[in-house]
Amino acid sequence: MNILRFKRMKRKAENKKFQIFVSGGRKAQKNSWPWMALLGRNVGTVPNFFCSAILISENFVVTAAHCVLSLEPFFVRLGEHNYGLGFGKPKVNTVKDVGVDKILFHPNFILNQGYHDIALLKLNTSITVKKEISPICLPWQILTFDELLGQKVTVAGWGRLSFGGTQSSVLQEVNVTVFDSSVCEKSYSTLSDFKKIFPQGMSNENVLCAGDVNGIKDACDGDSGGPIMYFSSEDKVYYLAGVISKGFGCGLKDFPGLYSPARDTETLEWIKNNAF
Repeated sequence: MNILRFKRMKRKAENKKFQIFVSGGRKAQKNSWPWMALLGRNVGTVPNFFCSAILISENFVVTAAHCVLSLEPFFVRLGEHNYGLGFGKPKVNTVKDVGVDKILFHPNFILNQGYHDIALLKLNTSITVKKEISPICLPWQILTFDELLGQKVTVAGWGRLSFGGTQSSVLQEVNVTVFDSSVCEKSYSTLSDFKKIFPQGMSNENVLCAGDVNGIKDACDGDSGGPIMYFSSEDKVYYLAGVISKGFGCGLKDFPGLYSPARDTETLEWIKNNAF
């Protein structure tokens, strides 16, 4: 989650400092989220993993657009659970590192704004689907916001365990609740960069707002590009509802996480036309 783009506006009646809140997650079971991927760069002999991604087909992963703005080369790791074993090098045959052939940004993504923070990465090698590596389902029938509002959804990633804290080498998961976008707008509009990042404000169509009513559970720095997932009790599968994008701190009660929706017609058509 990109947590460095907002600055707190000073208030005469308030003088709050940053506080550290644990993100409230737990270690995921191995292979429980087989579509999870890492984006990494080789730094010397040890890879540097900087964002997450989501496998959606044999040839494509989706991630946050702000993760892949740099021209530095990077790779996609699939089938990973704990990259801390073996100093980040693939150590079992279930882990696969793949190069990136092409980056496609959402057609409505605008640099330095918070809308449509989504990019498709075309892999330079097709993936063989198996238990450890398989794509997430996409909501082709269109997942409406009313179906998500108030629902528990799941976020996963290898980000920091607290604001400014240690980054986890083991895949973490956490359940959060979907709120109306007005909940996020009320808090984020107090930040000085809000109008610059969200010039059209927030709506349920351009932002997915999700967090914890107690201010504990959240995505954190390093989770960017990972999924927010909705379980369909009818279909018995998880669907991709959005991509981890931005936030202010981690686990702050008044600042739920911000996610780029991946369930609207325009985004799904763009994904379908390019990745399938």
